[in-house]
Order: sequence, then structure tokens, then C-alpha cells
Amino acid sequence: MFIPISDLHKPEVLAHYKPHAERALMETPNNPDIYIVLACIYLHEQEYEKALGFAKQAIGFRPDYAGHYVTLAGILGNMGRFEEAGEALEKGFLLGKNVPSLNWNYSLWLLQHGHFQLGWDLYRWRKVQLTGFRRTLDPEWKKGDPIKGFGRLLLWCEQGYGDIIMMLRFVKYIKQYLGFKEVHFEVPAELYTLACRHTEGIDSVYIVRADLHTPIEFDHHMSIMDLPYNLGIISEEEFNGNSPYIIPRQDVIDEWKNCFEKDPEVNGKKRIGLCWRGSPGHVNDKNRSAKLQDFHPLVKDQNNVLFALVKEGQDDVPKEMESRLKNISGGLINADYTTGAIGAMDCIVTVDTFVAHLAGAMGKKVYLLLPFAQEWRWKDGIGTSYLYNTVEMFKQVDPGDWSTPIRKVCEAIAKNV
Repeated sequence: MFIPISDLHKPEVLAHYKPHAERALMETPNNPDIYIVLACIYLHEQEYEKALGFAKQAIGFRPDYAGHYVTLAGILGNMGRFEEAGEALEKGFLLGKNVPSLNWNYSLWLLQHGHFQLGWDLYRWRKVQLTGFRRTLDPEWKKGDPIKGFGRLLLWCEQGYGDIIMMLRFVKYIKQYLGFKEVHFEVPAELYTLACRHTEGIDSVYIVRADLHTPIEFDHHMSIMDLPYNLGIISEEEFNGNSPYIIPRQDVIDEWKNCFEKDPEVNGKKRIGLCWRGSPGHVNDKNRSAKLQDFHPLVKDQNNVLFALVKEGQDDVPKEMESRLKNISGGLINADYTTGAIGAMDCIVTVDTFVAHLAGAMGKKVYLLLPFAQEWRWKDGIGTSYLYNTVEMFKQVDPGDWSTPIRKVCEAIAKNV
């Protein structure tokens, strides 16, 4: 039974394979590949104990195969057994140091636990592991390479807007510490106006084209996600999370405030920006996003007015929330207007998405809601983030249950805002 490795990460495809895998197990009960397929199937079905059993059986048949430890770690992580997940990844890494999926996943565990030196090094394996990695430019510059030609660097963006904002803090150091003479910054259209206003160390900014054609000449290129590796970032302190680095336009903030003050339902009340979900195309969206109904406790306080910071396809608004949830999505035309709206709020309540990074980079108070198995960027998901010291994190106690973190957020807002 042959299944492409890429299909092991597609729940809808794995569901098709399930009866074939179960039949194959009866025919070849000593085949570790069948066990690992079933482990992946049950992992996606969130039957973690079954998945764990099959993964351990696969390793029992073939304990020297590094790739199986990636699946084991993924299951353990979803069960909240994070230290065991790290041990599994470390064991796999020692068995085989050229397995892309293992190095990629181990890098995320290392980064989550503050082991930046090896973590950022292994993080470069994402270029092999991630499907559809979009850049095949040449030559790529990495730490230690000589700078050739006129020293012109093309800095380009990958992954989500939140990751771009997170790494934007390092752009100003490229010339100073890496020695490039020119830096040209390619950004998504959504972030263009914001990037143009934060140009320290940048010679030009342009919008990425759909065909990925690069309209400028360059001697080297670099992804913005490689800046920590190339700059040698090895500690949390070097992220300088206590220094806001995104400055919103004051005229846009004033425009939003004037609009709010004219609304009698808003004027004089706590203005809370609310983002309850991210992009539905995100691989982990079903876990990181909440439902609007989950936020009923936040509207019980008659002093609160909530502003929806969700741009596309807003959910139906429950009747009891209609008077205190304002739809301002039409005004969020780009990052400048989103930062302006955030700047006019008293605080932000958001799940793990672009809004959390943008507001955090502005120094705005953020109450961040995290799933049970949070992304590496937020470490253990408890307390204040080292990335932005105005971001306070509240993670699920039980997978899929937002009631506890939302209740704690409500208590924090009532106390602090």
C-alpha cells in the first residue's frame, strides 16, 4: 500500500485511505508503514490514544527510522504531552539529521522552548518540507556568505501576515550588521502602505506580483523569516518585546475616534477590538479560531462595546450581541486603517492571527486566546509574550473549549481597562 507523504497531512484524503489501511494491516501485520498511516488517520480524527498506539507499534517494528518519530511527536503534542513530544523529536533527530519533516518539526519545538541557536538553523528546512514553497530565486544569501556585486539585497516575504509583522522588527539591522549596501523590500499589497512608513534601513518597497516577477536587479535574496538566523538571534531579549515598532497614522486614529464618538452606543464605553477567527485556509484554523457565540460573556458588561476586526465573511451576530458588536470591516481597507482602528481601541481581544501581531507590535494591550496546543511563537501560552510585552496570553485548558480562557479575559479586562 503506497501513500504519498504529502497525503498524510490531508484529513479528507486520509479518510479515503482508512478502509484500505485497515485491510492492509490484516494482510501484512508486520508492516510499520501501515501502522504509521493509521496513526496519522486517527490523529486527524482526534482519537489520540488510538493514534499513539499505532505510532508506537510502527516504531517498535522499525525503531531506527527517524521519520516515525515526527508522527509520534505530533500525537503527543496534541495530547498536551509536550516534553515527551520534544524527546521524541530529539531521538529522531539523533537517528537521522537529514530528514526534512523531522528537522522542520524539531526546529519548531526548539524555538518554542527558547533554544534559538539550533532552532533557527533547523528552521531553514521548511524550504524543503513545506509544500509549494514559492521562491526559487538565486543566489540566496545566508550567514557567512560573501556579499557580491553591488551588495543589493532583495528581502521578500513568506508565510502569513503575522509572521511578517513579527520579523519586521529586524529589517532595520540588515545594513548595519550584515553589510548590504541596498535593501529592496517586496511585500504583500495589504502591507504595502505600512511597510512604506517603516523604511529604516530600506531603499525601496514594492508589491509582490502575482507572477512573482522581480522588477529590480539584486545580487542576493533573503526571506524575512531567515533574518533571526542570519542576524544570529539567540535569546528572547534580542526580540526587544518592550519596544513598539509599528507606529499607526495619527490622522487615521483620529478619524476612527471621531466616528466612534458620534455613536451614542459607543461614546463613553470601553472600546474592545474583537477578532474571533483567522483565515479559514490556515492549516490549523479549526483549532485556533473560535465562534462568535463563544464571546457572550464579554458582552454581559454593559460598559463594553465590541468592534469586529474580522474582515471577510463575518458570522451571523447573535441577537444579544447586536447592540454592542459593531461591524467596521468596511473600513479595514489596508494595514494602515487596521492599525488606526486598533489605535482607537482600549484593548484588543483576539485569537492567534495577524491582529495579535499587529496590535502587539504597536504596543496596544492585547488579550490573546490560544488553543490547547499553541503555535511555537507563543512558548507555553501563559503570561506575557516575550515577542510583545503588552500581549497577555490565555490558552485553553481542554482542547476546543474556549470558556475558561474567555472567562479569564473578561476578568482581566474588568480589572485593568
